[in-house]
Amino acid sequence: MTSQQKRMIEFSDLVAFCFTCKECGVSLSIPASATLKNERPAKCPSCDEVWMTPATGSVARFLEFKESLLKLRDSIENGKTNGFILTIELSSDPVSTA
Repeated sequence: MTSQQKRMIEFSDLVAFCFTCKECGVSLSIPASATLKNERPAKCPSCDEVWMTPATGSVARFLEFKESLLKLRDSIENGKTNGFILTIELSSDPVSTA
């Protein structure tokens, strides 16, 4: 028998953005409310492995994504979307119960 479980989060649950370096394994957690400089988090603070490059626009896209999520969260929390509750569904692996 296989069961499936849905994992949902609300925007109010968003507290940080977490990065883990594929090269050295160090983790960096940036509070959602933190103001970031344009070059952050472009590289690993431990081994200097490049995570994002300005040339590809990935740093700017991350910063835009972060700001958009926070604005949406604030709108929902301030009652500007009265008719619904917005959640994000996370992927979940089926659990085998044999």
